[in-house]
Order: sequence, then C-alpha cells, then structure tokens
Amino acid sequence: MATAISIGTTGLTAASKQMDVIGNNLANSNTLGYKSGSTYFASMLNQSLSSAGSLSVGQGVAVAAVDTQFQQGSFENTGNATDLAIDGTGFFLVKDPEDAVYYTRAGAFHINSAGYLVDGNDYRVQGYNTFATTTWDANDEQADISLKNVQSAPKASTEIGASVNLDENTAYGEKFNVSQSVFDSKGKLHNLSITFMKTEGNGMWGFDIKLDSDNLADTTDLAGCGVVFDKDGALTGMYKGSTANVSQWNAGTVSGTVETSAGAIAGTTINTPENLDQAATGILLTKGAAGWTIANATLYPGATVTQRSGATNEFLDVDLDGVGGADITFDLGLTAGSLWANGDTITFDISDNSTGTVGSTVLNRPGQIYQTATGIVLTKGTSAGVWSVTDGQGYDNMAAREVTVDGEQRLQVDLDGNGGTDLYFVLDGTWAAGNTVQFDVVKTDVTAQDLTMTFGALDNGATIGVVDGTANKITWDVVGTDTNKLTGYASTSVIKSLSDNGYTSGVLKSLTVEGDGVIMGAFTNGQSAELAQLVLADFPNPSGLKKVGNYFAETTESGDAIKNKPGSGGLGEIQGNSLEMSNTDVAKEFINMITAQRAYQASSRIITTADQMLTELMNIKR
Repeated sequence: MATAISIGTTGLTAASKQMDVIGNNLANSNTLGYKSGSTYFASMLNQSLSSAGSLSVGQGVAVAAVDTQFQQGSFENTGNATDLAIDGTGFFLVKDPEDAVYYTRAGAFHINSAGYLVDGNDYRVQGYNTFATTTWDANDEQADISLKNVQSAPKASTEIGASVNLDENTAYGEKFNVSQSVFDSKGKLHNLSITFMKTEGNGMWGFDIKLDSDNLADTTDLAGCGVVFDKDGALTGMYKGSTANVSQWNAGTVSGTVETSAGAIAGTTINTPENLDQAATGILLTKGAAGWTIANATLYPGATVTQRSGATNEFLDVDLDGVGGADITFDLGLTAGSLWANGDTITFDISDNSTGTVGSTVLNRPGQIYQTATGIVLTKGTSAGVWSVTDGQGYDNMAAREVTVDGEQRLQVDLDGNGGTDLYFVLDGTWAAGNTVQFDVVKTDVTAQDLTMTFGALDNGATIGVVDGTANKITWDVVGTDTNKLTGYASTSVIKSLSDNGYTSGVLKSLTVEGDGVIMGAFTNGQSAELAQLVLADFPNPSGLKKVGNYFAETTESGDAIKNKPGSGGLGEIQGNSLEMSNTDVAKEFINMITAQRAYQASSRIITTADQMLTELMNIKR
C-alpha cells in the first residue's frame, strides 16, 4: 500500500515537470528562433513479488528526457535588411564580449555604434570580412563581421560611350555638343565635351574633344577626327585631316620703270608677286626686229619676255622663272600716235620690302578637312589684317584674316567660311601686301574604330583614364556596342544615351544579404560591393546542444561545429528581411496540457485512494 503512494508521487512529479516544459513552450511562443521542448517519460524499475520473478510491479514514472524540437518556425517579413532567417538547417554564430561562441536561430541583427553586426544582446555575428579582398576562402580566419569605415573608393574614368544621332539636314558649319561627366583618380567630377560640326562634305561631321572646356584632346594622337555616314545614315568610316607643304612668298614690287621710246607704258601689272622674290636693279627690255629681249636679269637666269596682242593694246609679258606664265605685264598702249620702234627700251627694278616667314602651323579642327586640296594660296591685302583666298582648291567658302593673339600674329583660316578658326599660321617678320602663303590639306580615310583621347595634366594633380598603362587617356567606345551607336539620320540631332565607367567616392547607403550569406553594400555613388560572408554551423547531434537562454552551446554530446557557407554542406539558405518565429505549436501544447493535467489528477487519486485503504486497515482493530 505504501508503494502505491510512492508511485502516485512519481506521477505527480513527472506531470509537474511536463507542465513546466509546456509552460515554457507557451511562454516562448513569440520568442524569435525559439525551439520548443518535448517531454519523454520512462517507467521506473519493477519490484519482483515472487521468487520466480513472474509477478512484478513497477515503481512509477520518471522524466527520461526533455528534447529540443528543431523543426523550422514560420517566417515573418520585417523589411529590415539585417533581419535574417535560415531556410533549412543550421545556426548563426555569435560571440559574447568574453569571446565565448554561441549558436542561435534568432536573426534579429543590427549594426552597433562600433560598426559590428550584432544581435539584441550585442553579441557579434561571426563570418568573414571580404570588402578588402572581395573573395572568400574557407581557410580564412573567422572574425566579427564589421562594416566600420566601409567606403567605395573613386574610380577614374577610362572609357566613355555616346549614342547620338546627327541630323543630316543640318547646315554646314552648325554644331551639336555632347557633354558628359567623367571622374579623375580622386573622384573629382569633370566635364568632357564632344562638339560635332557639319562639314561641306556629304555625310561628314568633324569633331573636337575637350575636358573642362580648356583641356583639348591631342588631335595628333587621335586615329580619326571626323565621322562619315552612308546613304542610309549608318557610320561607315572615319577620316583625319592634316596640313602639308606650307610655304610663303615675300612678294616683290616693280619700281623705277623707265622707257626710252616714242611710245609710253600705259600700266604695269604684277600677276604672281610670289615670283618676285629677288631684288634686282636695271633689268633691261629691248625691242628688236625679232621681238623683245631681256638683259641684266642675272638673278632670274631663266627669265623670258614675250609680246602679245590684246583687243586694243599690245602687252609685254615677263616670265621671271621661265616656266610659263606672265609674272609681270607691261601695257604698251599702242593707241594712235604711240608706237614702239626697234631699239626702244624699258628699264625697271624689282624690290623686296618684306621679311615675313611662317613660324608654325596649328591645326585646330582636323575634322573640317573633308577633302584633299593642293596648293591653296592666301594673299595679303593692302588693308591691315585683310587676306584674300587667291585659290581655295575646292574649299570655295574659305575665309582668312590676320589677328593678334597674346602678342602673336596669326593668319586664321576658316575652311567653310561659316565662322571659327580651323587652322592658323603664326606669322613672323614683316609681311607686305601681295605676300602669299601656300599650303596643302590632306584628308586621310580610316576605318571606324574606338578612339583613344589624350589630355593634358589636371590641375589637382590627379589623373584621369589609363590606356595601356598611360594616364590621362580615355577610350571613346565608338563601334564597340549598339548602345553607343552614332547615326546620321535626317532627324533632329539628339543624345540617346551616355556611358562612363568612372565614379566618385561613396558612403554606404544600404545592405542586402544574399541566399548564400554574402552581405552586399550599395553606396551613394551607385556602386555595390561584397562586404562580408556569413557562415552557419551544424552539428552531428543538434539534440546534444545545451540551451543557454535563447542560445545554444556546444557540448561533447553535440559534437564539434561544422561550418560552411549558407546553402552548402546541407545547410539552409539565408532569407533576408525576415525573422524565424518560435516553432511552438500552441494547439498541440494545450492538448499536452490537458494530458498532463489528467495524469496529475490520476496520480493524486492514487495517493488519496491508497490513503483511504490504509485508514480502513487501521480501523480493523476497532
């Protein structure tokens, strides 16, 4: 009878402990990442009531184990990038201030004031900081995940692109400017402009390239300085202009003309002043029966003289270089009463009163040379600064003028006459009226290609662009992709898109966590980078883990932690912007509560009934 009371007591104890577990589960039904417990019972040792052992009675019940149930809880979306849940098996690793490592399913993390990724107890989340290396190696040392001083460094622009349509209906000389931002090695913003100018050539546009308005791209380094569109408006090639064979003639004048005859010279014309390049005195022209002869022209050894008839007058042409053409023409008159007879003479001098030379030639806009021209001649006029285009060789609208720039005399040439300086000559010495400058322009066709633009040094000491290891060079992606296409359709000139691979520095703006545990950072400069790599842990026997509050601690029964990236080695993936809730099944726990209550009541009845039986036994003696 006493044994029954003892057995009932064990039932009360077991049911009470089960209620403790149930109560704890229900109390933690809203605890993040909580894993509920289940109570398991075992019968205690039996007592043999016969020597054969065939008759035995149990000694009651005991709690054999309280196991943790690791079934996954439901996910709740939070919208917070650092709230993380594990979709599958595994545990987050966190470290307390004493460097003790714990494991948890509660992923309510945030970045603390020191820049560490921590949980609500300021335990630091473990993983690998990859921002400096952007790679992860399983052999790397595990560390506290830190986002302190994470900043996106600037990147100098090395390549640009522009998708542009240039209106075929545009009048020659009109411009279309394309401007875009580029960045130097310090992240400073610069403006790069490509100015297209329509030429007089069919489907041809030249272009100039500048950085910050005053840093002109080195045109000698450019493979092409103009683009060519076919009949369909498609880019078919490029071209580049250059100058050649620049020369000057300091024109002489005729003076001291003396005629000895019955006739009179009606006028003197200098046809090619550039051929009067040697001063000479007393050149003698004599009329003879066989025509005119020339003497005393030792500085012009090939000189010849020829008489020809005009409509009313006779003319005397002097060819100083003997290669053909009249350099000087004397009008002999021969009106009534003014006849020239054999033996009559004309004596004249040639004087040179200028010392002008072309010091240098500067080609500002090689893209405006849309055709080759040989022997263009510019002649100085009598008025200050006035030059005329004696022979434009196909550039019919060409204009020229002489100006002073920074104390330097320049002969500026506008090839299409529509404004601007396409090239200029630096004039040294003294130039007189009639002096000439002669030069050629050469158009060289090249295939459509990407262009390398070379700029001068920047004021702030930074560099911009790098091509083949050389700084201050930027590649213009002209033909690389369709997105950077140039077209010459007969529609409004328009910029369709621009591209640039440089950027300024940026600070961290937002975070995202990928399924494989990679923490990505988005920066204010539009860039993104891998900042860190989360790791998860699993155990050979998770049930052997020791519960420490809402954490788990490794034990000998659990085995050593096996660490891997999320999504590998059987571990679950990371679910960002989410939290795993408690896996407590409230309905099931209430059912377990009823069962525990009934067991407790039954055990208490055992005790009260056994007590009544003992009371009856004690009453037998009455």
